Amino acid sequence: MREATETQAKTGDATQAKTGGATQASPPRVTPAAPIVVIGAGYAGVTAANRLRARLTDSEAQRWPVVLISAEPYLVDRVRLHEYAAGTHADVRVPLADIVHSGVRCIIGTVTELDRVARVLRLAGTPDTLDEREIRFSRGIIAVGSGADGASPAGSWHGIHNLAAATRLRDELAAAAGSQAGVDVHVVGGGTTGVELSAEMAGRPDPPRVTLWGAASGFAGIPARGQRKLQGILNGLGVQLRPGERVAVPTGAPALWAEPVPAVAQALGGSPSQHGAHIAGRTAGPGDPERITVWAGSLAVPALGRAAGLPVDASGRILTEDTLRVAGTPGLYAAGDAAVVQGPRGRHLRMSCAAAIPLGGQAADNLLAELRGRATRPVDVGFFQWCVSLGRGQALVQLVSRGDTPYGFAVTGPLAVWMKRWICRGILRWPAREARRPGSAPALPGPRVPKEVR
Repeated sequence: MREATETQAKTGDATQAKTGGATQASPPRVTPAAPIVVIGAGYAGVTAANRLRARLTDSEAQRWPVVLISAEPYLVDRVRLHEYAAGTHADVRVPLADIVHSGVRCIIGTVTELDRVARVLRLAGTPDTLDEREIRFSRGIIAVGSGADGASPAGSWHGIHNLAAATRLRDELAAAAGSQAGVDVHVVGGGTTGVELSAEMAGRPDPPRVTLWGAASGFAGIPARGQRKLQGILNGLGVQLRPGERVAVPTGAPALWAEPVPAVAQALGGSPSQHGAHIAGRTAGPGDPERITVWAGSLAVPALGRAAGLPVDASGRILTEDTLRVAGTPGLYAAGDAAVVQGPRGRHLRMSCAAAIPLGGQAADNLLAELRGRATRPVDVGFFQWCVSLGRGQALVQLVSRGDTPYGFAVTGPLAVWMKRWICRGILRWPAREARRPGSAPALPGPRVPKEVR
């Protein structure tokens, strides 16, 4: 991990140096203040840390060093987690040393407590990665991202909400690939994650039999024409769709068990309890196919904001003003999936990398403006597309307005594949480039906000 070497101020009286017979005093000492911390090294956090450090002057960087806190020494490229889990992408770990500004100090640890009044962070980590247990800070940006929600099943259910879960699924698929009876994979949750994972697995050279439950929710934001295209591609890949059907999964359910709602049982024939065994877990019979069940439900954010007493919504996302400053907390900002921008400028913002990168950059801009005593600016972030990866050679790009309202057509075919690949490459390139060219990450303007509601 590449870390900035903090400039240490010289102690004692100013030394004297002679230059051309004249006596000159050395530069005055700059006393370091508490650092600026960025919590979380995802797309938003890396963008924020890089832009902050690149825009600070040398003297400002000595006075307010930038510290990036990450649970791991790498960024997880989450837009490719479904590819990694399906075994079609080699790795999704990007070392922070390769993408973070050399002047940013990286600390590997997990924030366990945030005292917003005393401006203190307490961390947990292993001795070989964490040399500090407590950090006093002056200002900060919270960009902790999102993960599996609290309703995620326990036991043998799989998921791809983080790297560990995706690795477990990847290993399970590889181990089951040699089964003579084949492999049945049931993906529960028909959002973008479930659709992309199902297509990726079905497009493998040795594909399992994939069933996607609740597929209708994955098409909800797409007009009818685009839905038909998406369903046609999935059908062509051999994915069995169960549109409009949900699977009720008790939290902490025993391994290998789940219960479909009655509508699902009726569609399959029989009782819900019978079909609980049909869709969940792996059978043990010698002639039965291997069965793997994957939870691809909704996401939730870590509990850090709620535990710190910050204002949060019902799901625990931190409530911010339209400048991304945490409501009622000067000097503390939030960006990315873990933040909700209150007011008309944030109503259209969905949890996505398309929003996280520009929000991370704008949080850095406003923190720096506040630091220098200048006016902050309201966020201005818009969209232009919604991409769905459908295996190695297919994709669907739904074009949307700046306010994320879908237009009546979608792009498929080679153009959609090219657009998806360009975006996936940019998602890593744009945060890293902020270290050299601050402000270069693309940020489309958001929808127009009438003056009377600003």
